[in-house]
Order: sequence, then structure tokens, then C-alpha cells
Amino acid sequence: MICFFFAHEAGKGSIHHVGIYAGNGNMLHAPQTGKGIEIISLAGSKYEPELCTIRRYWKKES
Repeated sequence: MICFFFAHEAGKGSIHHVGIYAGNGNMLHAPQTGKGIEIISLAGSKYEPELCTIRRYWKKES
């Protein structure tokens, strides 16, 4: 799983949002409390300038 983390102050402040990579430049995220999950393109979104880090998480298979 690949996660995107977004922070205030153009990605240099505190983290305020997280998205999950969905492939083809898209991410899954919940835009607000009580709203459903959306799939959006990261490019050109309001989140793009706030991207501060991307992390990959995985569990090694035994």
C-alpha cells in the first residue's frame, strides 16, 4: 500500500490529510467527516501543493 501525506504550509507544516494510491495517478480519500470515499487525480487537485511525503507499507509474506 502506498500512502500520500499532506501538510499545511505547502507541505512543510503539520499533516492534515492522508490518501491511498489507487493507481494511474489517482488516490482514494475521504474529503470530509461524514462524506464518502472519493477517487480523485492528485495532479491539479487542491492537495497536490500540500503533498509532503509518500510512504510504501507492506507486510512480508512468509
